[in-house]
Amino acid sequence: DRIWYVAWDSNVSRVYTIKTDGSGRRKLADIDSTFDGGGYGLSKNYIYYTYNGMLYRMDRDGSGKLQLTTDRVCNLYCDQNGVYYTEDKLNKNPPVKPGVFQFRA
Repeated sequence: DRIWYVAWDSNVSRVYTIKTDGSGRRKLADIDSTFDGGGYGLSKNYIYYTYNGMLYRMDRDGSGKLQLTTDRVCNLYCDQNGVYYTEDKLNKNPPVKPGVFQFRA
């Protein structure tokens, strides 16, 4: 069994996994600072996270990293069915009304 968590390490937020007995700690990815609005979440199959404001997904073992959006992501929420988020569309010209988006897990 494993757990996944984010730790602040050398001024960077990083996703780690570790076995429940405390062995086998591995860094999976650097992510946007959770102190500055960055987000992450774990679904049944994937870890979703923000990096440079964009939404990314990776397999739970850290492989298969994939950028999912080209707009800045806000309000990231994840459950076992997928990830939900809003995009920062107010800075578009003309501004676009924000909405809630979803990727299925």
